[in-house]
Amino acid sequence: MFACPWRTAFFLPRIEPLASQLCSLGRWVEEYCLLTRLASKNFAFMSNFCNNSFGDNSLPETLSQPMMDMLIHSRYQRFCPELPDAMWLNALLRRTMTQTPSGRALLQKIADCGEGVVTRSNFFESLKSDRRLHLVQDISRGVEQLVQADDDPFHSVVSLDNFDIYAGDGHYVEHACHDERIEGRQFASGDLFGLNLRTHALFHMTSTVRDATRKREHDMHALKRIDMQVLRRNAKKGKKVIWVWDKAGIDTQQWTRWKDTAGVYFISRAKDNMHTDIQQPLDYDKNDLQNTGVIAYGLITVAKTALRCVHYQCPVSKKLYYFLTTLTTLQPGIIAHLYRARWDIEKVFDEIKRKLGEDKSWASSTQAKNIHAEFRALSHNLTLLFERKLKTNKGITNPREDKRREKRIQKDTKKAQENGTILAPLACSLMRRVTQRVLIFIRWIQNNYDSNRPLNELLDPLRRHFGLEA
Repeated sequence: MFACPWRTAFFLPRIEPLASQLCSLGRWVEEYCLLTRLASKNFAFMSNFCNNSFGDNSLPETLSQPMMDMLIHSRYQRFCPELPDAMWLNALLRRTMTQTPSGRALLQKIADCGEGVVTRSNFFESLKSDRRLHLVQDISRGVEQLVQADDDPFHSVVSLDNFDIYAGDGHYVEHACHDERIEGRQFASGDLFGLNLRTHALFHMTSTVRDATRKREHDMHALKRIDMQVLRRNAKKGKKVIWVWDKAGIDTQQWTRWKDTAGVYFISRAKDNMHTDIQQPLDYDKNDLQNTGVIAYGLITVAKTALRCVHYQCPVSKKLYYFLTTLTTLQPGIIAHLYRARWDIEKVFDEIKRKLGEDKSWASSTQAKNIHAEFRALSHNLTLLFERKLKTNKGITNPREDKRREKRIQKDTKKAQENGTILAPLACSLMRRVTQRVLIFIRWIQNNYDSNRPLNELLDPLRRHFGLEA
């Protein structure tokens, strides 16, 4: 058959769009099949987690399972053959949990372990993706909700029943290598985090903003620009919210606005230059053991705003503290111990920065810095869930740490008695609480993270580390 130029010229423009549509349909079918297989695998994963097969999967599979469960339900997941969401999430979790020093080192580790080849361009471009950022935020919120109040030290305080309680603080890590220089210098990357003081779940609130006029954003400046629902944590109507912040969170007029318009209350320590003399004393129950250590309680004026002030003397060290708050219904001793609980978020930061080694920003883009912050919170919550699951399903606890905490309570009780007073019951409850994962547990995770052996085969060394019979 001879070629016919006019037929080619007639049919080709009509065939090309049809062929393109068929190719698009083929890619869509391929995407659907891959997503279906991924969903089937992860739903089976979740089913195994809920049943009695805990320990049959590898350590990284078990640790990351809540994250994978949330991926299935996230509306931000998409098909990406070059770097699937599941592979991307697991890679970043591995970087967080194994002290991998750089993104390139992570990609080489993935390739050396035979888990696939990810190009540097795809990986680093993914850290600039708004969609991937929204995905991580969505998953992080879901995992946060899975963390329950396992050892809530405030459960016996009836006056706190209608309050959600959070501690907040800024946290800084070293700048990324290619961060923009401001006046010839590179500055640390900062974020605001919150810690649920009932459940101990950590969450990222916002990243601090730097520019030519502001090298380091003040905590209160950042708090003022975030949405009110971030502070309320989507609490139900009628539920009140307490935030415990250090001195960087003081703005008395803003505190009053938040209290009046959103039911958000703040507690902080008075700054050194503030006048804390009580102007109008208020009654409180001096026979209540929770008020042990309270010397004075009443109203003061700060920046033309009336606040309640608690004068508190530590029964152990006899050091004086002055606490400010917009709360009006709680006993002053409860306010003092709520601020004491704020130290928990500092212990969590120590766990992330010192034990996990997350002390340097991953990349320079705003999206990458937020993704890194979300993974710092996510790694804490996943490790916390994993530790509690080991306790519930395998009976693995750390009796040495339990004894150490009880020993400290006995020591402080004796010291308080020598000072002619006692420890408040809430103070003892706070000291009994596990505030961070011990280093020996973190090392055990890191040492076994690349192992494909079932978790059950890795537990005997952990039991020995904790002083349990293997």
